[in-house]
Amino acid sequence: MADAEKKVPAVPESLLKRRKAFATMKAVRIKKMLAEKKTRKVTRKLIYKSAEKYHKEYRETYRREIRMGRTARKYQRCQSQGAQGPPASASDLQRSVCQTEQGFHQHAEDRRALHRLGTRKVTRKLIYKREEKYHKEYRETYRREIRMGRTARNVGNFYVPAEPKLAFVIRIRGINDVSPKVRKVLQLLRQIFNGVFVKLNKASINMLRIAEPCIAWG
Repeated sequence: MADAEKKVPAVPESLLKRRKAFATMKAVRIKKMLAEKKTRKVTRKLIYKSAEKYHKEYRETYRREIRMGRTARKYQRCQSQGAQGPPASASDLQRSVCQTEQGFHQHAEDRRALHRLGTRKVTRKLIYKREEKYHKEYRETYRREIRMGRTARNVGNFYVPAEPKLAFVIRIRGINDVSPKVRKVLQLLRQIFNGVFVKLNKASINMLRIAEPCIAWG
């Protein structure tokens, strides 16, 4: 009787509404925090790129100033040693510095081109070696099959080659107007005109035979 009198008190409607509002507010807050974090990440990337660009410009300016000073000192040294010709002006110095910069840039571009060419050569060599290895493996497999068949014939037996262990399956039909078993198999094979690799065993072969009119595989 005492157990029957003890009842679990029902949760008030106001408390349920309050909990629901708190959960909604928490979800909105978390979504807002994630959006702000993503924005900060993008802003940091932009700031880093801008700083990298400014650093490159300042470095080029600093090097240009050094080159102009060296060129001016070179002209002054030549004039002090009695070299003939008119004195160097600011435009001549600027032109000489521009020519020197062009030479530096051209040299750097040539070095990058040589590096890319060397990298491509190394990559081509690796690709060629890998293809040669695969070709050798396939040739050995093909010759082994022929050799096993000849040995079996000489002894008077039969040689059955190994069956493939993997198949590539493509759906060529949708799931409308088909039986439930076929529909289930087609749903396992992803979308229409999409391919998937399937490991061949007794169960998978039976599954493919069920949906054979709706698929292409091999």
